[in-house]
Amino acid sequence: MEIEVEKLMDFKEAIFPKYNYHTVIFFFLAKPLGEPSLNEKKVLDARYFDLNEIEKLNLVDSARWALEKFKSQIKEI
Repeated sequence: MEIEVEKLMDFKEAIFPKYNYHTVIFFFLAKPLGEPSLNEKKVLDARYFDLNEIEKLNLVDSARWALEKFKSQIKEI
């Protein structure tokens, strides 16, 4: 999927010493430049969600954090 990045929103560290895992996740505001494509064999499904649908998904902690932090800004877009 091609996108145009508009700005960096924030970042969050994910640290799990039990699994010897540490990563930094960056969250960007971006807009799509077309429809999602299933050309890659690894992609089984691709689609857009509205804010109500996203809130019902089983999101990883960092995605849930970003959604809650930027929900008001997402509604303005």
